[in-house]
Amino acid sequence: MKEREALIFITCGLLFLVALLATIIKCRKEKKKLSSLHDTVIKNDVLFKTCVQWVSLRQKGLSLVSFFHKYGYQTIAIYGMGVLGERLVDELKESDIAIKYVIDRNAVNIITDFDIYDMSGALPATDAIVVTAIYHFDMIEQRLKKLTNAAILSLEDIIYVTD
Repeated sequence: MKEREALIFITCGLLFLVALLATIIKCRKEKKKLSSLHDTVIKNDVLFKTCVQWVSLRQKGLSLVSFFHKYGYQTIAIYGMGVLGERLVDELKESDIAIKYVIDRNAVNIITDFDIYDMSGALPATDAIVVTAIYHFDMIEQRLKKLTNAAILSLEDIIYVTD
């Protein structure tokens, strides 16, 4: 009888440990989901505030073209052809600032009139590369520095210093 009780005790203990382990794994997954959701909220907040500032500039009759003139950038490339990248192309297309090419990690799925590069090799010469993926600027800047001597600029910074 004692052997049977011991076996039941051990079985219950093992079941408890399995359930505890499953709960810990589930909690870790949920924590990762929450962390990812938190990052998305912050990213969207930065994007929203940057867009509001850009609209404010436009309402004052200002354009980002003045930034490029002020700092002598005549030829640029654009990193990131999401919403901000497309808006930057629209803002510059009627100006004398030449967009030489675009860079996007998803290059095969981008439809544009510009040459498209990913970051798998050296990039053509240009005065500056404007990174429109503003939330990931630091990481992208480090990667681009290995591929080019061009100035690497954050669209967010350009928008906030344009006057």
